[in-house]
Amino acid sequence: MRRSLVRGLSDLYAGGSEAVDTQTGAGCLMAIRDLAKSSAEDAGSARFGIGAQSLMLHLAARQRQDQGTIESPAGTQLRIEPELRANEPASYVAEFRYSEDARIARASAVGLAIDRRYEVLRDGAWVPVAQSALREGDWIRITLVVDSGAARHFVALTDSVPGGLRPTDLSLSAVGGLDLHKVDDVGSGYFATRHLDARNPKFYAEYLPAGRHEVHYFALVGNSGDYLAAPAVVELMYGKATRARTAAMRLVVPDQAKGHSGN
Repeated sequence: MRRSLVRGLSDLYAGGSEAVDTQTGAGCLMAIRDLAKSSAEDAGSARFGIGAQSLMLHLAARQRQDQGTIESPAGTQLRIEPELRANEPASYVAEFRYSEDARIARASAVGLAIDRRYEVLRDGAWVPVAQSALREGDWIRITLVVDSGAARHFVALTDSVPGGLRPTDLSLSAVGGLDLHKVDDVGSGYFATRHLDARNPKFYAEYLPAGRHEVHYFALVGNSGDYLAAPAVVELMYGKATRARTAAMRLVVPDQAKGHSGN
């Protein structure tokens, strides 16, 4: 509205009108004065509150935005108390950030679903870890299961490795033995790009059809202990809405020395 007024006034005094009477000229001058006055004044302010904490944001002349942070708010309802000039539009964006305790993280799913399981190699076959106690030096197969109800493009799959495991690429000729290479299937070929990071292995699929897809990778049990397995995550590389994760788990490798001393 203001820009249109300024353009109109400029056109008027540049010859856009053949004649300007006194009353019209006075009205134009008053409009210009009011425009300059409103531009010099503050646009307004707004107070934000959560629980007992509050924050005041203030827009000075010609300032387009302001921002602030309320640390560790104790409350569940956001309050906004605006103090704006008449006819001054304003919008607010509130972003909540939090640090989650990975030890108690729960599973979630939006657009995709994911599950994770651990198996240990026993007598040439993979057995669920719940059925066989782990030992140092055991081979573990980690399976990530992705379910999608529709075809997806550019899907990223990321796992969190428990501290006592060492991810290993079994395709290397010097790793494992003949029996191990008989059970080293890596699963779905759609996740063709694999980055076997020591802490966060990543797998990528440029295209993933609808259905169930399993991805396997392998690790060697290095040390005894009680380890956290933080959630595994599947998500679209170019979108935040479609995302799923597993619940947190614990992987226990008993201390063999303590077991023998107890006997």
